[in-house]
Amino acid sequence: MTQRQIDAILRLDDFLAGDPAATEDMRAAIWTWFDRDLHSRLETALGLPSTPGRLRLLLRNHYLSLAADELTNLTEDWQRASVLADEIKHFRRKWPAWKHLADAPCSATVVERYLHRATRYGSVPGSPQRLFELLRK
Repeated sequence: MTQRQIDAILRLDDFLAGDPAATEDMRAAIWTWFDRDLHSRLETALGLPSTPGRLRLLLRNHYLSLAADELTNLTEDWQRASVLADEIKHFRRKWPAWKHLADAPCSATVVERYLHRATRYGSVPGSPQRLFELLRK
């Protein structure tokens, strides 16, 4: 995933969350597309993936990566993947009570907040092996 795609995805996520600055960014990008690049697909002009499934997968992986980044005392990807797998295991116990919430509750840790967002975009892998593969990308 390119930095342009990451930035576009985060703008879209903020836009969907109601962030006024992101709304203006999206509005400007859409008008630029409309004025200059109408022959291309809108999602391409915005720097987004071309399918909703791919977008959800990229967002899920992005938030899993941010959750792993919060595990700052760990330097090796395998360690982070193993600890993140444990965090996901604990998070899954809380998910039934949280799944109806747009955002994680105030009492949630930063890692839980990222896991909440990741889970909203798709099934979160729980094995250290799969997380290790995702974190290395």
